[in-house]
Amino acid sequence: MKIDFDLIWATYPRKAAKAFARKVWAKLNPTSELAQKILGAIQSWKESGVWEDQRYIPHLATWLNGERWEDELPAKKKENNVLDLTKRK
Repeated sequence: MKIDFDLIWATYPRKAAKAFARKVWAKLNPTSELAQKILGAIQSWKESGVWEDQRYIPHLATWLNGERWEDELPAKKKENNVLDLTKRK
């Protein structure tokens, strides 16, 4: 499956500065393998809980320019922000 900008845009949760994001995508000119990696990373970040608040989601152009698909995902948030004391020494 060919992954194009429109699919990336549809998947990315923050819809801002589309024209700039399209230019960055064109400049990046990702291979199919890289495009798949980027799409997978977007899905992972969406599922991580970090992007629940739009204020903490970078614009797609910024995310692409920073090669943020290479960033390490944070640990999943605990339900109701409950502190897990079972792992104390």
